[in-house]
Amino acid sequence: AEIFIEGLNLSSFNEIQQGLFTANFKLPDNFPPGFFKIIAEVNDQDKNRNLLNQGRSSTAIRVKQVIKNADLALNADSIVPGNKLLYTLILYDQAGNSGTGEGQISIYSPNNVLFSEKLANTKELNSILIETNFTPGYWKLNIKYEDIEKNKTFLVEELEKAEYFLNGNELYIKNIGNVQFNKPI
Repeated sequence: AEIFIEGLNLSSFNEIQQGLFTANFKLPDNFPPGFFKIIAEVNDQDKNRNLLNQGRSSTAIRVKQVIKNADLALNADSIVPGNKLLYTLILYDQAGNSGTGEGQISIYSPNNVLFSEKLANTKELNSILIETNFTPGYWKLNIKYEDIEKNKTFLVEELEKAEYFLNGNELYIKNIGNVQFNKPI
């Protein structure tokens, strides 16, 4: 009996014993997900190798998608406060193809304090407004999907900015940036 997976270079030859045969295949770790046709061809020969009987049967097998890696696509590595950071969760399967799923995204400030957590789906655009008073420095995005964990960083730039307003005869100046305001007033 020859057992093989159609379109692939995987086959197994086995002797039939009492009308039964078995075959084992070890698929490579990077084998793509999907449905594949597995075929068994059986030949019965006499002592002189003359063909007496033959048969063929097939069925489909399904190789499941297994997510092996995760990443985030960012619209920028450096953000000026007052703008949005856009990000998308990307998952990769065993063959390196895009996968689908939902992962947990945790955002940490430069002093490693948890700022926010959110569940994100693949191919879904997410955003966070980087307020003008966000601490400058490297912020961390932590991705968790099942047993996969990965970190990505982005820089919140320094912003020296003030807001002015009058209330009657009084001038109010408020620092709305993320660093000390040292410009002349």
